[in-house]
Amino acid sequence: MSEKNSNSLRLAIVGTIVIILLLIYMPAPAFSQQIEASTLQNLIVNGGFEGGFQEEYGIGYGWGGFSNGNAVVGWTFDDWAPVVAEGSYSQQIQIKDALDQNRYAGMYQTVSVVPAEQYKLSVSGMIRSEEGSVELSDYGYRLQYAIDYKGGTSWELLPEDAWKEFPWDEQALDDSSNKTYEFDTFETTITAESERLTIFIRGWKKWINDGTGLFNIDAVSFIGPAPTGFQAPVAQVASVGGQSQTVDAPVEEESFVQVSEHDADLSVQEADETGEEEAVEEAETTTETAVEEEAPEEDAAETIEDSEAETEAVEEPAEIESEATEIEEPASEAEMDAESEAAPSEESATETMEDSSNIESAPLPVSGFGADNSTVYILMVGVALLLILLVGAVTATMRHRSASE
Repeated sequence: MSEKNSNSLRLAIVGTIVIILLLIYMPAPAFSQQIEASTLQNLIVNGGFEGGFQEEYGIGYGWGGFSNGNAVVGWTFDDWAPVVAEGSYSQQIQIKDALDQNRYAGMYQTVSVVPAEQYKLSVSGMIRSEEGSVELSDYGYRLQYAIDYKGGTSWELLPEDAWKEFPWDEQALDDSSNKTYEFDTFETTITAESERLTIFIRGWKKWINDGTGLFNIDAVSFIGPAPTGFQAPVAQVASVGGQSQTVDAPVEEESFVQVSEHDADLSVQEADETGEEEAVEEAETTTETAVEEEAPEEDAAETIEDSEAETEAVEEPAEIESEATEIEEPASEAEMDAESEAAPSEESATETMEDSSNIESAPLPVSGFGADNSTVYILMVGVALLLILLVGAVTATMRHRSASE
């Protein structure tokens, strides 16, 4: 083999190695930016507040509430159309009659996320005050949000710089001026740092006065990759309050809570304790009722024993059979009632799950290498190029040998 052909073969081998390295380390086309809609979900429970409100506290199901006292604060649903962004209801938070500066009242929810993934937080809201403008109130009423990237629920432990203001102006408290209210929408991208994070939203009354501020919040969403095993919730237990209710429960009447001088930190632990107490009371009531029902039966049995023994022995089997038949009939009726009640709940759960699956994909900033399909495609192309180069090198060698012979 001549020196020229040897150099050509070496160059072919080196070129093959270079191409293989480039194929391995070159990023694939941005297939990851074309995430299917099914992989993106809204992880917030009852973000549109159409799923109902906790009767005792007036906060939407799935949410917890908090305040720092020294003011009259309250949570309630708002079904007045001008202050509802989507659907029929929005969450209203009220702060008034402040006895100290910087009075807060808010709500929070903890969600499960995928670490290092990005999510889009979207909140629609409105600030109304008696002054009706930030100039007259000296920016006295503001709305803020904060993220606890570790999933904690203690809002007061967050540093002050963790709270970010929604850039929204104040509007008039009523529509006496025939003014059309405007809902503002805020969006931002959040990068998860652990498997859970907590979203806090709070109203802020800055000054000491008897003024009133109303904060309406609606259409809260947190869209991004769902963690493994995540299922869109079809029902949930209230974050506060003593009873388990589904999100489909209709709001029957307005519920408003006023708190002053004390911190209204509404925690899940309180709900659990209240639920346990009610469960114990129900069990005791059931036991007492059962004992009362058994007492007449025992008296009747004693009376029968005092009667003629032979007659009792003859009629006893028939009586037992008739009693068993009577007991089975209510039992079967109870089972039919239970099945009929379970059927609508299953249908509503299926409908809610179908609704939750129809979530539009959100344009999230994404980066990284391609998915598995794109990697296989690139490897196949690389192998084909490698085979072509090897065939070319072998062909050139064979031709050189035949020419030299």
